[in-house]
Amino acid sequence: MSMHPLPSLVPPLPSLPQLAPDSGLWRALREALADRRSGEIVLRCGDHTGRIHVVEGEIAWAQHSSQRLPLGAILKLGGVQLDPETVQEVLEECKRERLHFIEVLEAWGLATREQSRQGVRWFLVEQLRQMLDVQGATVLFLPSMSRVTPALTFALEELAELPRPSSGVYMAPPLPQESPELRRKLDEAHQHPGVRGLALWPRGGAREHLAMGEAPDQEQALALLGALRLLGEQEGHVLLSSEGQGLAAQALGPWAVVLGFDPGQITQGLVLKLLRGFR
Repeated sequence: MSMHPLPSLVPPLPSLPQLAPDSGLWRALREALADRRSGEIVLRCGDHTGRIHVVEGEIAWAQHSSQRLPLGAILKLGGVQLDPETVQEVLEECKRERLHFIEVLEAWGLATREQSRQGVRWFLVEQLRQMLDVQGATVLFLPSMSRVTPALTFALEELAELPRPSSGVYMAPPLPQESPELRRKLDEAHQHPGVRGLALWPRGGAREHLAMGEAPDQEQALALLGALRLLGEQEGHVLLSSEGQGLAAQALGPWAVVLGFDPGQITQGLVLKLLRGFR
């Protein structure tokens, strides 16, 4: 495979505007954000309902249908696992003290703000996509005079840049490192001269698992995963190189091994051999 700088191989990830550029909901959302309005965008079409809360040009919340807040599922997207009893206690504290759940989670030491933010980002992306998929909906904007700033808001660009989960709210597949054989291969690859570090990633993104050494950072890993999506193969691989830095990824079904290496210490051929060894 020929070598190219990273940016030339990886196109922009799918964005929300590409899904429904002419929908009434999309136009209402763009206008509200552009004008830095605060209020609620309401969608209704038969049994479909949805609400998007915006505050001074940013999105504070979005939820399709009237389902209860799936806090446990949201936290899983950020890498936090809580039992149902603890989740219920958090929600009761939120209601009692009129606090945002991320404030309670942080105060109780259950999750960092970044973990909560990551989970909410994934949740909002899927909720927005579900609402944008509804055809022929009635859309209203209800302005708000409230000056209360929510604990968590997102610019549209922060949501549009995320890849779409394969189906529904994204959940990582079962961890493959439970396999002793795969763990052995990961350890051997990590110890190979020239390999700076590696990690397991769900191919849908979310977060890394079992990182070793100087593994590719989140931006690099997501770029590699985007390149794998272009291939569309369950066992495909990509290998990218620029001055002084090499990046590679090997798909393993719903997972991928991402690897950073030093091009001056290990050849492309050896990197490809290491990648093929994971299949």
